[in-house]
Amino acid sequence: MKVGYLWQIEDAELHTSSTSVLHISAVISGLKKRAHQVRFVTTPDKVLSYSDDWDTWNAVPLGFFNTRLYKLIRSGIGFIQGKLRLPYFHFFDSMRYGHVVKTACEGYDVLFERYWLLNYGGLIAAKRLGIPLILEINGDLFKEYEMMGIELSAWQWRVVRFINRQLFKRVDHVVTVSEPLRLQMMKMWDLPEDKVTAIDNGAHVERFAADYDISDLQAKYRLNGEPTAVFVGTFRLWHGLDLVIEAFKKASEKNDDFRLLLIGDGPQYDEIQKLVGEYGLADKVVFTGKVKHEEVAPIMKLAQVALVNPRLSPASAAQSPLKLFEYMAGGKAVIAPDVPNIQKIMTHGEHGHLIPPNSADDLAEAMVTLLSDQASTKKMGDAGQKKALVEFSWDKTVERIEAIMVDLISKNKNK
Repeated sequence: MKVGYLWQIEDAELHTSSTSVLHISAVISGLKKRAHQVRFVTTPDKVLSYSDDWDTWNAVPLGFFNTRLYKLIRSGIGFIQGKLRLPYFHFFDSMRYGHVVKTACEGYDVLFERYWLLNYGGLIAAKRLGIPLILEINGDLFKEYEMMGIELSAWQWRVVRFINRQLFKRVDHVVTVSEPLRLQMMKMWDLPEDKVTAIDNGAHVERFAADYDISDLQAKYRLNGEPTAVFVGTFRLWHGLDLVIEAFKKASEKNDDFRLLLIGDGPQYDEIQKLVGEYGLADKVVFTGKVKHEEVAPIMKLAQVALVNPRLSPASAAQSPLKLFEYMAGGKAVIAPDVPNIQKIMTHGEHGHLIPPNSADDLAEAMVTLLSDQASTKKMGDAGQKKALVEFSWDKTVERIEAIMVDLISKNKNK
């Protein structure tokens, strides 16, 4: 089948190792691996373009959307909107994106779009092309806005809710990355059960399960078999790195040999480094800084225990963290918050420890328990790896997405 993969965004920073880019790349690669043709329509370098191979990008002629008349209409309405403080409907951007998708995906069978609050260009294109549209939802964006401190006026929220009600009413299917998020979306937008499917994220399980010669990494990061916990991710406030450092300080007081390995960087990088210094942990905490995603798997081999974000937010409670699947595939005993979206994936005592979220004390206790008992920790890691290899590969994720596409295409042809 011919699939249009849509990401309507101002600037698709495809050179990064962000969770969004990793996810999109894995799904597109997985569909191609299954012999489907996939055309990716997004904005590398802020230019609306499409690509069939992620390397060569083709800009689509914008037609009316590049004329003086269009620009005059847009600027005029924008001026009035600003003066009267009217809410933003994202109308012009969605119309233009819809035009690009329709042009790029003529003759395609189905569209698959990564959802965002005010984007409906994919829906416009799907209706004009007469093909199904699947929306993929990776989190509760309403709660994420609140978490990031993005404030909208009451009028703006009314517009957002109106547009989303119309969007969810008209799309053909919705895919969420967790069962809690599925139930949340069904309730929020009054969606029937058969219109929403929960499909977990996955991992490049073979990469994380592979054996690596880590002798050079041991020398580079000064880790030579000490009991080590690892955290992989972006250093952001809501990920709870401050809790991780506080918990590790408590754990290291129980055993001076414990080490903490932090893989990644982000807005809080300097702040976390400063906190480590203040706690007197500079000789026990190793920072790798920014590394490429393909370099993460061998570095993770330096640790025995892996940490999922300990700080729980209303948004993260329904997410499907990629790092959890990668940790399990890498054979790590995992310490994670004891919440429904995590409980569905790992079992306490079998794959690691589930602990109350937002608690440095409970995290410290779990670190001490797992880092002090290497035999039990390895047994848990092996059990998690076995489960990940069978259940949580990107191949499994894409297989389930493919089944929905095939069903929708069949129904569309039989209308």
